[in-house]
Amino acid sequence: MSDLDLTFSDFSEMRAECIMAKRVLLRASSLMRASFFDCDFELADFRSCNLEEMHIADCRFGEANFSKANMKYAKVNITSCFETCFDEVDFSYGELVGTILNDVNVN
Repeated sequence: MSDLDLTFSDFSEMRAECIMAKRVLLRASSLMRASFFDCDFELADFRSCNLEEMHIADCRFGEANFSKANMKYAKVNITSCFETCFDEVDFSYGELVGTILNDVNVN
């Protein structure tokens, strides 16, 4: 999927596998307790999203923007993030395992 505007959507508890998304806007959406497995997001906008307790595994985020997202208790496993923005993200009690952070912003 590409060039979709899903701003302010509720995808809580959704399970997604093998999604390929380019320029998808999910800004201020809720993905609480959602799961992404083997997904690829390029230029995706997750700004101000509620990603609390989200589980992300074997995914790729290229030039994605997570600024001001709530990622409390989120688990990010075996995932690659390239040129991704994590400015002002609340990652309290979160978990990163086997994840590559290449040229990311974290302020």
